[in-house]
Parts: sequence; structure tokens; C-alpha cells
Amino acid sequence: MTGTTTLGNALTVTGNIVPNSDGNNTLGTSALRWANVYSTNGTIQTSDARLKTNIMGLGYGMSTVMAMRPVRYAWKKTPSQTNKIGFIAQELQKVVPEVVSVGTDANQTMGVNYAELVPVLVKALQEQQAQLDTMRGRAEKAEAAVQTFESRLRALEAGTPVNATAQGQR
Repeated sequence: MTGTTTLGNALTVTGNIVPNSDGNNTLGTSALRWANVYSTNGTIQTSDARLKTNIMGLGYGMSTVMAMRPVRYAWKKTPSQTNKIGFIAQELQKVVPEVVSVGTDANQTMGVNYAELVPVLVKALQEQQAQLDTMRGRAEKAEAAVQTFESRLRALEAGTPVNATAQGQR
């Protein structure tokens, strides 16, 4: 079917709806959007290594996440609806341009591919975990040093030679 068909009633489909070509179709446009899309099991984005080239590590991380400004907002067309949370596309475009889509409509309405923010967040968590691991190692060394100093202090207070106490702990 080509062209535009206007249906007066709901469209009910039994089975699958498939595009007529791979990776060339969209559902809605930057100016004509769906209000909600419901799915039982979420959406799946193709991520097969066999379909990718120029695979590189991600440079974004914690500093990128810290530059993002999460906001709470209401849509101008429906201000009485429950507030939403997210980002402002124009701001996010300065931080992670790959996740921002500029529409082809007259206003060039912008959108955010929130799923593509997940790798940025994972990288930030990995960086943070590495810092925590480093700090944990330093804290363990500091705790061991404190225990050694406390043992030596107790030995000094008891009048025991420090070298004998230190050698006994080895």
C-alpha cells in the first residue's frame, strides 16, 4: 500500500506489522508524534556485532553525566497532565549530540533517544566503581596502618619494646 489511507476506526492487526524494507521506515514524524506506545516486553534495538563496524570504546563518562541537566516539565499542549521528567534536547545536544535527533519538520523539532543514554550512564558507573575500588584499597591500607600504630602505642604504654611487638605481628 502506498500513499495515505485515512481510517475512521481503530486499526486492529492480528499477526505482525513489518516494514517493506530494512531500516528505512519510521513510526510517526518529528511533527506528528504518538502520545504513548505500549509494549509488553519493551522495544528491542538491533545490536548484533556482525552488523557493526568501527567499534570503539566510549569516551563519555562521569563528567558527561555531570554536565547533563535532568528536568521536570509539562507539555505546553497538555499542561494539566502529570509532569514528566527528562532532558531538554537543545541542552543535551551540547553534551551528547549522538542521542539528539533534529526533525525534518519546519520547526526542526528535536527529540532524544533515551535508550542511547544507557551506555553513557554505564560508563559513568564503571568510572565511579573504579574510583570506589581505589578508595576502598586506600582505606584498607590506612586501617592496617592504624592497627599497627595502635599496637605499637599499646606496647609503648605497657613498657614493651616496640620492635618486639612489631616483629611479633609479622
